[in-house]
Amino acid sequence: MRRWMFALSAFVHGLALGLILLFGAIHVAELPSPVRATFISVASAPPPPPPPPGKATTHAINAHRVVRAKIAAPVVIDDSDAEGDEPEGGGERGGVPGGQIGGVIGGVLGGILGGTGLPEPTPPREPPTIPAAQVQVVYGAVPPYLEEAKAAGIHGVVTAKICVTASGTVSSVAILRSLRMLDESVKRTISTWRYKPWVAAGQAHAFCHVAQFAFDLD
Repeated sequence: MRRWMFALSAFVHGLALGLILLFGAIHVAELPSPVRATFISVASAPPPPPPPPGKATTHAINAHRVVRAKIAAPVVIDDSDAEGDEPEGGGERGGVPGGQIGGVIGGVLGGILGGTGLPEPTPPREPPTIPAAQVQVVYGAVPPYLEEAKAAGIHGVVTAKICVTASGTVSSVAILRSLRMLDESVKRTISTWRYKPWVAAGQAHAFCHVAQFAFDLD
């Protein structure tokens, strides 16, 4: 009897233990699988290296070419009609009303054709004419009486105005009273004369004087 009770008790305990193990395995199978978390360290990437000089120049040239490609083609304006409209009266295009034909654009109304717009240069002042008593000729030949003038019967007086520099040389000879065939002879001869400088206020000055040359047949 005891053996039977012991066997039954052992069976019951074994069955209970088996059920416990069975239910425990079922619950363990139903539990979710553990999640594995992996941490990744993300570091900032280093900046890219600068492009080589050759590539930078290429990009600049290409950009310049793209910009030039976008420029529109030049527009040609037909100004044939404008050229056909000639100003009235034969004037210049761009002139002003009241201007003179042949004038220059930008000129002054009332100006002189061919003028420069500049004031006329002031002519040099002629030296003063002094009396013959103050004139001293250092040396000089008398104008010759040409034989051909004698043969032609030419006689009389040649009057000349002689201008002298401050150093005493002749600067000009002007014939005031003329005798045919003798004027040039008088001018050539007087041009070689030398004078004593005319001094006024302690300083030598240029001067002029009038001289007469008589040519007689006798």
